[in-house]
Amino acid sequence: MSERGTVTLWLLGLALGCLLVGGLAVDLARAVSTRQALASAADAAALAGAGGLDVGRYRRDGVIALDPGSAADRARAAFAAVTDRAVDARMTVAADEETVRVEVTGTVGLTLLRLVRGATPFTVRVTAVARPHRLP
Repeated sequence: MSERGTVTLWLLGLALGCLLVGGLAVDLARAVSTRQALASAADAAALAGAGGLDVGRYRRDGVIALDPGSAADRARAAFAAVTDRAVDARMTVAADEETVRVEVTGTVGLTLLRLVRGATPFTVRVTAVARPHRLP
């Protein structure tokens, strides 16, 4: 029985395995990096939104409450200021008198794993919630 070419087949299999592991490492690193960037942007937007106080109500009643419209506008402005234009991200904001909730969804395109998984990108979703409070 001839064993010619066995080493070539083993090296080919090893190269394909290394390509898959390398592709997984690159794509997962990009997904983690994008998630961190989006979480930072969501936190900044929620904290900025929490500064949208209803000043009239505070002066009148001494109650710390949010103006939902102002809070949402401040969150959107902060998100636009801190978001990297290279990242495909969408933000939704929901504000009431007590909290600002920011949800950011982004996508991460695949590089090497596109050969295995197809062209479907990763979806990354983060949420941040902030509320105003009186200093102790």
